[in-house]
Amino acid sequence: MNHENYLRKTIELAINNIKDGGGPFAAMVVDHEGKIIGIGQNSVTKK
Repeated sequence: MNHENYLRKTIELAINNIKDGGGPFAAMVVDHEGKIIGIGQNSVTKK
């Protein structure tokens, strides 16, 4: 996967977080080999 694909996936996570009642927040950590180390969404604003 390239940087653009990682960004698209992170945006999808943020959109899904909005649909689940949260805010538009998501993050992805990728190492130098392209392995996803972690993903997360902010649930502080969930209704």
